[in-house]
Amino acid sequence: MAQQFGIIQTLYESREKKGINVQFNPDAAAEIETYMTGLEEMLQTYKDNEEIVRGLNEVKAKANSFLISHMPEEEIIAEIRKITTITGPGGKKMNISNFSKAKSEQIKDVNAFKQRTLRRLNQTIQNSTALLQWKQDTKLAEFVTELKALDQNQTGHQLDRAVREIVKAGGFSVYQKIKDEYLREWLKPFQEELGKPIESLTPEEMQEAMKRMKIVMKQRLNEGNLVVYPEADSLKDFNLKDHDMVTGHCKDFWLNDPLMDEFVNFTQAVLNRFTFMLDKQFLVFQFRNEPYLYLIGFSHESFLNAEQSEDGSLLISPHVKPIVQGKDGTYRVLSKSNFPSVGMYIDVVKDTLKPFFVALAEKVGFELSKEFKQHFKIF
Repeated sequence: MAQQFGIIQTLYESREKKGINVQFNPDAAAEIETYMTGLEEMLQTYKDNEEIVRGLNEVKAKANSFLISHMPEEEIIAEIRKITTITGPGGKKMNISNFSKAKSEQIKDVNAFKQRTLRRLNQTIQNSTALLQWKQDTKLAEFVTELKALDQNQTGHQLDRAVREIVKAGGFSVYQKIKDEYLREWLKPFQEELGKPIESLTPEEMQEAMKRMKIVMKQRLNEGNLVVYPEADSLKDFNLKDHDMVTGHCKDFWLNDPLMDEFVNFTQAVLNRFTFMLDKQFLVFQFRNEPYLYLIGFSHESFLNAEQSEDGSLLISPHVKPIVQGKDGTYRVLSKSNFPSVGMYIDVVKDTLKPFFVALAEKVGFELSKEFKQHFKIF
């Protein structure tokens, strides 16, 4: 089962933490997961009841002992099913898996197991790639490259086993180290609110600090006239592909490399400040009571097309999409097809983005260069 340690969630963290390598066929793994997930849900629900938690932990420990035993697979499942089954009034029996909120999402067949493994594999690649945008590291880049090189046409069970072999080789520990460095860096602007040196925070204190500062971060996102759009998830389809002009690789718009580099650095500064490790690939802002929305971040397409540089790091190009809401309530992206010439289109895009870049730079504390301001006629 995937668990969340810190901010980034991957399929393989919990298994690596436990240090147990247990192989089950997909159907058996699916059934076992329903029981274990039910246990976790119950532990969370009754976390304030010491007696219940103690009993559930005893059941969990017993279940784990079966998982690492050398018993036949069917016997392991039978034993775990037995200890997670409750007998109620009148002898009626109910398994603890019925308490799992995620039960409907459990693996039903081999194909579903493969699809679930693929989704989590790709999420792991995306999360690690996001870290590489913050810090270039050859070993982490190699880890990502190895994951991307896996044959995704093999069975889900083979793919799962192949990923675990890559994780055990050491790239995953590099990922964890860089993640910790990033999170401590992320907390620095909130040092005053923390009241304690970041360097001295224990892992548990880090978790608590990030929860508190995420609330502060949301408050800051909604200060001033430029605020975060509350229903950004409803616009995720607009982030599937790059904008047709305002990207980190479009010289027709930026004209030269220094301006493109500044745009990339600016976008990275925004996402570093207002997201947790690209837990969101993009953010959407709006000025109060105005129809325009401004999507800024990394498109799904950009992650798929990430390029590897000579030093082994992965390069992802950001983009900005101006989105306007029509009178009928629908949204559309400002694009070249709406204008008779590219020159006119570029002028309109610049005018549209000018107030956004000025307000966003102030919000994130990013100083725009003289050349950047001249490009957008910011005076």
